Amino acid sequence: MPFILRFSTITRGAITFTGNSLGISRASRFSPACTPGTADAIGSFIINDPNSVCGTVPSSPATGGGTTNMYMINFSTNSLVLPPGSTVVYAELVWGGTYLINTPGGEDLSARLNDPVRFSTPAGMFNIQPETFFNYAVNTEGDLGYVRSANVTALVAAGGAGTYGAGKIVGTLVPDPRTTSFAGWSLGVVYVNPSLPFRSMNLYVGNVPIQAISPPVNEMIGNFQTPSFGPINGRLLVSAQEGDASITGDFVRFGPNLASLTTIPQPAGFTNNFFQSLIYDDNGNINPTATFGDRNPIPGQPGTNIIEGNRQGWDISNVSISNSLVNGQTSAALQFGTNGDGYTVNLLAIQIDNIPPTLLLEKTSFPDTVTVGEEIVYTIVVSNDGDSPLVNTVLTDPLPAGVSFQSVQTTQGSASFAAGTVTVDIGTIPVGQSVTVNITVLATAAGLISNTASAQANQTGIISSTAVNTVNPLPPPILEIEKLDFPPIVAVNSELVYIIFVSNIGGSTATNVVMNDPLPVGTTFVSAESDQGTISFDGTTITNEIGSLAPGETVVIFIVVIPTVTGTVLNTATTFSDETAPQSSTTETLVIEEPILELMISKFAGPDPATVGEELIYTIVVSNETTELLTGVEVVDVLPPGLVFVSAETTQGTVTEAAGTVTALIGDLVPGQSEIITITVIPTAPGIVTNTATATSNQTAPVSSTINTTVNALPPAFLTIEKLAEPNLVTLGNEVIFQVTVCNMGETAATNVVAVDTLPAGVEVTGIQVSEGTFTQVGHTITASFGVIAPGTCAMITIEAITTVTGTLTNTAVVTADNVEDSETATASITVLQPLAISKQASSNPVLVGSLLQYTISVANLGELPLTNVIVRDVIPPTVEFVSVQSEGGTCSVSGQTVTCLLGTLEGQQEQTIIITVIPLLEGVVTNTATAQADNTPPVTATITTLVVRPLECISVSKLFDWVVTRSDFIVEESIPETCRAFVEQAIAGGRQVLVSCNAVPAMGECSITVVKRQPLPIIGSQAAIVLTTCSAEVTITLTDSGTGETCTFTLLVKNNEKVSLCLPLPLDESNITSQIFDIHCAARITDSLTIELQLDWCLELIAKFTIPLMVEATFCQPRALIPIPESCSISLPLQCPTIFPFV
Repeated sequence: MPFILRFSTITRGAITFTGNSLGISRASRFSPACTPGTADAIGSFIINDPNSVCGTVPSSPATGGGTTNMYMINFSTNSLVLPPGSTVVYAELVWGGTYLINTPGGEDLSARLNDPVRFSTPAGMFNIQPETFFNYAVNTEGDLGYVRSANVTALVAAGGAGTYGAGKIVGTLVPDPRTTSFAGWSLGVVYVNPSLPFRSMNLYVGNVPIQAISPPVNEMIGNFQTPSFGPINGRLLVSAQEGDASITGDFVRFGPNLASLTTIPQPAGFTNNFFQSLIYDDNGNINPTATFGDRNPIPGQPGTNIIEGNRQGWDISNVSISNSLVNGQTSAALQFGTNGDGYTVNLLAIQIDNIPPTLLLEKTSFPDTVTVGEEIVYTIVVSNDGDSPLVNTVLTDPLPAGVSFQSVQTTQGSASFAAGTVTVDIGTIPVGQSVTVNITVLATAAGLISNTASAQANQTGIISSTAVNTVNPLPPPILEIEKLDFPPIVAVNSELVYIIFVSNIGGSTATNVVMNDPLPVGTTFVSAESDQGTISFDGTTITNEIGSLAPGETVVIFIVVIPTVTGTVLNTATTFSDETAPQSSTTETLVIEEPILELMISKFAGPDPATVGEELIYTIVVSNETTELLTGVEVVDVLPPGLVFVSAETTQGTVTEAAGTVTALIGDLVPGQSEIITITVIPTAPGIVTNTATATSNQTAPVSSTINTTVNALPPAFLTIEKLAEPNLVTLGNEVIFQVTVCNMGETAATNVVAVDTLPAGVEVTGIQVSEGTFTQVGHTITASFGVIAPGTCAMITIEAITTVTGTLTNTAVVTADNVEDSETATASITVLQPLAISKQASSNPVLVGSLLQYTISVANLGELPLTNVIVRDVIPPTVEFVSVQSEGGTCSVSGQTVTCLLGTLEGQQEQTIIITVIPLLEGVVTNTATAQADNTPPVTATITTLVVRPLECISVSKLFDWVVTRSDFIVEESIPETCRAFVEQAIAGGRQVLVSCNAVPAMGECSITVVKRQPLPIIGSQAAIVLTTCSAEVTITLTDSGTGETCTFTLLVKNNEKVSLCLPLPLDESNITSQIFDIHCAARITDSLTIELQLDWCLELIAKFTIPLMVEATFCQPRALIPIPESCSISLPLQCPTIFPFV
């Protein structure tokens, strides 16, 4: 069965195996228990007590080893060696043995297989229950073995380095005619150590039995990694049971795939006797202090057991596989085989030195400078720039004082915020990949803020990256108060209007803003209004509790009083807040005895100064200061250039705006009556704005009021532009996308924003999109008119194009705006690759003089656009003779030694093949180059070198050594596929009979041959061999419903093994034997359990022959076919090795 991956990691550390056999070799296969000797089976169990002696088996006082005949008390130890500073991360205990010997008087311990075993560590003795369960056939005669294992990581991690042991492990000791009995244990340990190389490490448990007659078994393992470049250092650790020193033929092969396997030598260097009941440490040595570590077989090919008995039936090896690994490999093939010695692999590990992963951390912030209350975005990029994945990667970012957490986003893993720290569990970062984390915070205090993030993975230390931001304090609030009186000269007992403007001209919000206006003596309160907060009058003072006033906001308060005495009236209003000192404004009004017999107009503006783009409010007060009724009162305000009308209101009548002129139709004003008109505008340009309002009535002359207001400019807009080209590496004819992003990073809206992108020659535009605004295209120039881009927002233009030329193409975009002084530019480049490709192959290398040699030339268009006028030229070397040329398309011609093929047009992704046939005339090296060209692309070439050799073997003859024909007659039972099973069940349910017919044919290919053993046989003689032939037949079964005539057909693949004796003198082996089925018959029926019982009868032919080359250098002829001996003869078993075919 396949190996089971129990643990895998990539880190600094290593894998080590330790373990021991639990038995000593017996005298012979038929000897009783407790008699030592050289047989390849155990006859006594090992116990850690030198005073315990089983029969005549000598103890090992130096290692503390004695013997017993009871498996219940068997026990052996060995050392676990770990370098200082190591930490165990995984440990697997594997044990096994024989539990059934299938002979008269044999032994069956199947009932005890799953009992716990004893396991000792430096910390104590423990009982271990099995977690994996495998039973298997040791041989074809019915002897059975087992493998069990358990995860013991916690125990080994606690025990550390030192002596480990295992026992109470089932095994057999009865006389064993097939030398099968064994028992033992292995401990596989994976540990990490910072001083060791960075390694890819896998540990597998398995049950891979190889019987003495078994064909090789192939196993695939994966989930590991070799370095992507440079030298490779790899080790293979193998534990196996029932390997024998004195029987050869067992091998281990390893490679990147089954077609590239290399035979691996065991630690002593032997390749044809890998498993010899030897327990090696990681350095290829045998630990003499292990129990019975001083009693081992003598390694060899074959090896030798010692007469006093040695550790038997258990192998542990740690061998190099460096030469069998390739860069960038993630899986491998293993082949276990034998032609004599059976064994079972139970534990396997692979460790490969790797290039350590590189953890990179980059932290940036935007913007670099902020004001208290603004957001900062930290961008952290965690990258793997190494050669293997980063495992358990964690990013931490303790936020500094002065910021408040808002949010976190990550492109991989999960993120959390607790106790002031952002934690991102990223997990595994593959090679070459990166993870981006964005953390948004709010600046809460002024000063320099330094923020450091750290990252760490299993394979790395902690690395950090810091971003520093400057946080400016918010400008303080500044309260400004302006107070106006209207009219400035008023008649006693007439209305006097105070207009108060409270403004915050600072950079932050003022809180708990209050305006107080104590009315002067000689005035009587009439009314008070405010457009924010609450306003009250307590008999002496008017109080407006405004509340919070944001930067740039203005509150307008209207207070109406009646002066009751003549003279000068002084009135002071004061404002203050939590953050500001009191600010005051005073008016001086002249109160006279006689009324003013005229229409009065006054005009005020606030705030002053105003700002471009922000509201400016004009307040106009018109009053009747006569003693008569004024009718038809009208106020006209012609707004000057630089102002945009927003709205207008009047306390009486109607107000309209047309073409920049505001007209208020007030109507009648009784003596002393005043009305107010408010006009809201937005300044569009900085400077001094002069505005005049005029009032008229039917009874008075026109009166005017003019006010000058300063308008300040807004801070300028600040545009950025970024240009991307994706992909930056593209094949001619493929699509590329240019993207231009324009952002306003200033505090003022950018107006009339225009981006101009002039594409390079060599691209053809296929599509344009803008995120806002409009665009135009003139040739290769695209102009995007975005209009207004507000602060903090972006606009984008996306251009899709097809590449039409090769090389590096550079594209520049420019952005301008009305209120941005300088233009901004951005550039992006792409590389357009050659779409024309050519490759060349030879039909044979080396090739014989005078034989046919074919050059296959493939020409491809790797792009999407057609390539026109494609021409291929191949100048044939003078040492070869042209024969022919074939092409999938176009026409080909030959002139001298030059072959020219005119292929015409190659569509996108199209490929054409040209085959040129030549005959090499002279031996040596032949170099041939083909060149392809097309319109608008540079030429490309392909060169191949072929070795031409002269044939040395012209004649060969086959010698026939033996020819055997045998007949096989056997019965197998197979399942019926579900579809046909339902067919059968339906027929039977209907009371109808199902008829069965079959047709058998040999499977494709010859039968496989394995040499079981060589030994003298009666009749044949001393040069005989017993071979195992495995043949397959395809059998087509047709089921017919006798009632309906309907049929259901399926095919079975049937295999059969048969041992045959024949003459096979050394050095001939299975490669000299051919075997095939030449006559086959079948019969079939359906059983009561609805399966197919199939009887097959076939004739099998085996031929042993050897081809003898006549080594004659013949320059005058070509290789000829083999001259075979006729193979028709009677069916018989030869009496002896034929003397008429002597081995030459």
